[in-house]
Amino acid sequence: MAVLNFEGQNLVGNSFRGQNLNGSTFFKARLENVRFDPNNAGTRTQLRGTNFAESIWIGVNARLAIFAPNATFGPATLYKATLENVNLSGADLRQANMTEINSVDLNLSGADLRQADLSLINSFNLNLSNANLTDAILRSANISGEQSERPNLTGANFTRADLSLANLTGADFTGATLVDTIFFDANIEDTVLVNVNATGADFQLANFTDAILQNAIFDLANLSGVSLTDTNPLDPATATNASFRGANLSSLFAEDLNFSGANFSPFVAANGTVTVTNLTGAIFAGGDFDGANFTQINAEGIALRGSFIGANFTNANLTNANLSNGDFSSANFVGATLTGAIAVDSVGLYIGDASDNVLNSSGDTSPNDNLFGNEGNDTLSGGGGNDYIDGGAGTDRMNGGGGNDTYVYTAGDTIIESANGGIDTVRANANHTLGNNVENLILLGNVVSGTGNDLANNITGNNANNNLNGGDGNDTLSGGGGNDTLHGGTGDDSLIGGTGNDTYIVDSTGDIITENANEGTDAVQSSASTYTLSSNVENLTLVGTAQGGTGNELANIITGNDGNNALNGGDGNDTLSGNGGDDTLDGGTGNDAMSGGTGNDTYIVDSTGDSVTENLNEGTDTVLSGIDYILGTNLENLVLLGTAINGTGNDLANSITGNEGNNSLNGALGNDVLFGNGGADTILGAGGADSLDGGEGDDNLNGGIAADSLFGGGGNDILTGADGNDILVGGTGNDTITGGVGSDTIRYTSGDGQDRINGFTTGAGGDFLSFSGIANIDVRAVTNATTGVTNTFFRVGDGIAGNAGFNTGDLLLTLAGTNFTPADIATNITDSAGTTFLFS
Repeated sequence: MAVLNFEGQNLVGNSFRGQNLNGSTFFKARLENVRFDPNNAGTRTQLRGTNFAESIWIGVNARLAIFAPNATFGPATLYKATLENVNLSGADLRQANMTEINSVDLNLSGADLRQADLSLINSFNLNLSNANLTDAILRSANISGEQSERPNLTGANFTRADLSLANLTGADFTGATLVDTIFFDANIEDTVLVNVNATGADFQLANFTDAILQNAIFDLANLSGVSLTDTNPLDPATATNASFRGANLSSLFAEDLNFSGANFSPFVAANGTVTVTNLTGAIFAGGDFDGANFTQINAEGIALRGSFIGANFTNANLTNANLSNGDFSSANFVGATLTGAIAVDSVGLYIGDASDNVLNSSGDTSPNDNLFGNEGNDTLSGGGGNDYIDGGAGTDRMNGGGGNDTYVYTAGDTIIESANGGIDTVRANANHTLGNNVENLILLGNVVSGTGNDLANNITGNNANNNLNGGDGNDTLSGGGGNDTLHGGTGDDSLIGGTGNDTYIVDSTGDIITENANEGTDAVQSSASTYTLSSNVENLTLVGTAQGGTGNELANIITGNDGNNALNGGDGNDTLSGNGGDDTLDGGTGNDAMSGGTGNDTYIVDSTGDSVTENLNEGTDTVLSGIDYILGTNLENLVLLGTAINGTGNDLANSITGNEGNNSLNGALGNDVLFGNGGADTILGAGGADSLDGGEGDDNLNGGIAADSLFGGGGNDILTGADGNDILVGGTGNDTITGGVGSDTIRYTSGDGQDRINGFTTGAGGDFLSFSGIANIDVRAVTNATTGVTNTFFRVGDGIAGNAGFNTGDLLLTLAGTNFTPADIATNITDSAGTTFLFS
């Protein structure tokens, strides 16, 4: 439709339903019962950029009409318009200029009024429920009403809107969003602010007379100088469960309101920033504050009168506060500062002055009292309840009486508790040892030391480097921050170090250590017989007569003592030190570093990354290895475990033992003892006078340099003496023996099998054959018909064919390449036992 001009016209009953009137003008027009609502097809009327300046609207229906651009169209102008019984519900009025409009029964429910200017609007019975007024301007607006006919602003969004100097009397903001909204010097009298979110809003100098603030959120809001009063005793205004966390309430005046359950504690932002609620100079002149939370408030010079039963003033700054004529029964003042404060004629709260005060609450009607001596040498006595007693400066004498009492201790104070006098706690401003019948201790400030008694104590440190000792009993010690030392003492204790590099002293297997991840590098000193590190604890040192120590999944440092320790690193890349004694060190999984110290130590190795360190003259040490292994410096013995194959010695006199596999053992230098155990082993003595034992299986033994002893054991073995005057014993099985260089001795015992000796040297300095357990022997020279080679055969048994003294015999051994003949036997048998044959 073309742009229309209705300037100054009187339009009665006209219907523009669903039409496009963008850019049209209704300047100074009178619109009575005009319709701008959607047509029957649902098409919305478009009024973008339309000029309604100084127009009069009576009974106009503009429901769902579009007054503002979706993208680039300019806003409509309703400047000084009169809107009576107009329905703009759901209308798009973004950026609209509606300043100084007059309206009666205007319905803007659900309308989009973002960035609209409604300054000086004068409206009666306005409906803005669920409307969006983000960044809207309503300065000096009059949106007032009566209780019976409240302006409906419920659920509306006023984020960052400006309602400075607005008259909002009687308005209903229930559930509205008022985040960062400006209400400077606004009149909020008799306004309903139930369940609103006014975080960060500015209510400075606003009038809250008879306002209802139930469950409202005023976190970080500015209510400085605000007056919260109630003029109707029969229907008192309420702020129950309202939240004022981090708000500025300085010089606030509140009278006769119900603040029960309200929250004035600090506001903690997502980034951890803490904003303390400011109540300096505020006046609460009566009212109900039962159960309210005033934790950590800054309320210097505040005046509190009314009912504060069960209120929480933990760590509150109440310096120079006037707390007279208040009921503080069972209120919590733990850690509160009341220097210069007074509490005349109050219930449950006693505050001394600079003199030597005698304060006694035994006759108080409050079940739980708070007594503050302040300066002077005071005498403070509680009643039968759970009392809080703070002597302040001076040398004070404190007696809580019955109940679970809390004492604030400074150096020189005396605490008196009787048996069965409740579970009592000392909050210490100086190093302290718990006296008789007192259970718990909390260190304040930078206090370092706390010691328990014979009871089951609960001792809590601070951020200093604390030294906590539980004494007797089953104690619970908590270090907090700092590098703490926790000693439970006798009993089964629970030790919690907190952050920092903490040290735990353990003397019972019943002691329990709790550490969270990323809380420092922690160490345990254990005198228990055995100890296993709990999760997140890194290091362990055995003291006294402790024997066993086991790590966890971390990279542990485990240190033994002078006893025979058994150390196990568990998972991780661990460092184990045995110190004195015959220790067993098992690094567990990971690449571990092990040092046994003095004594005959045993190392268990399962990774090529494991390292073993031994110093000279520190005992005879053994490595039990599940992998191929070469003995390091100053290590004597090696035993292969599992599927390990290769084992090599060093320059010491090693003892190397294989397993059931086919091992390759090398003694290297030194006079070594090598035992193959099961399997077909290859054993090399290498340097030194070595002892080689193949064990079971078909083994290959080589003595190497020097005079070695070779024993084949079971199986068909190959024995080579190599250099030196060796002793070679084939053992059971059909063995092949080569003496090699030197004057070797080959020993044979009856039942050893059929052995073959190669390279036997005769004559002076030649080889020896040694026989044992043989009754008869026959020696023959046999020439091979094919090769013509003549060898010497030995047979033992009960007879050889052709010799009446023998029957059938077994082939004992064959000497190949010798010049020995049967005729030589008579001249080469030594006397004595007759078991050694010399061949020349």
